[in-house]
Amino acid sequence: MKVGMKLILCLAGGLVLLSGGAWMWRAKTNATQQQTVAGTQLSKNERIVLEKYRDKLDRVKADGTNKIVIFTTAIPSPIRSLQEIINEDSLLRVRVIDKEIVVNEESLSLSTWYKLAVIEVLQQQAKIEDNFLPQEIPDRLLPVRNSEAIVVLTGGAITVDGVRIVHTFGNGFFALSKNQEYLLFAHLESGGKFIRPIADSAGAYRIEKNTLVPLEKRPDHTLVQEMREKYNNDLDSFRADMRLRLLRKN
Repeated sequence: MKVGMKLILCLAGGLVLLSGGAWMWRAKTNATQQQTVAGTQLSKNERIVLEKYRDKLDRVKADGTNKIVIFTTAIPSPIRSLQEIINEDSLLRVRVIDKEIVVNEESLSLSTWYKLAVIEVLQQQAKIEDNFLPQEIPDRLLPVRNSEAIVVLTGGAITVDGVRIVHTFGNGFFALSKNQEYLLFAHLESGGKFIRPIADSAGAYRIEKNTLVPLEKRPDHTLVQEMREKYNNDLDSFRADMRLRLLRKN
């Protein structure tokens, strides 16, 4: 009986060690795969820059600046009221999980793809298109699971061959920070897994505790003023009003 018990205990211990080893192997394999994919994207960016823009790199290295700055301006989106946005689009509380910068082969411009965790849907548009996700999404950000979404924004910064390439922007553009929470005014596509920002930077707010901090730098922007005057940039007040509107609608 004692021999049998010892044998069972030894087998159980062996199974625990095997399962623990398998878990460690899977975790190590997943981490290695992520690093490999990230390295592949970096190598692709470097290849594009070195092959197509070697002359620009050589010029800035020769003059000692070691920096290329790309500046983008664009026609701003039409200004819409908060009520119009609520009627037609979605309002999401999100957190940035990861991001990947991609070089445009034709122009040296940079785009930053963000993977977001959708923490809360304060308002959802009536119909969400079920089209496919964009093929350009970097592999490292895939798959996009339930309660996750992808958004791509103009801008970013990378270093290639000792040269810092910075794509900056004018009014209306904005960037997100990893692990930070935001309130985004957005239009959802691909079954809710792809976000198209609306209202430019006036439709993006960094969440600091319970305060909504607009990424739009112009305090006189119509939408920024409306959020400040109606809700005092308070997330709880904004959330309560969205819930009240939903109750009235139903």
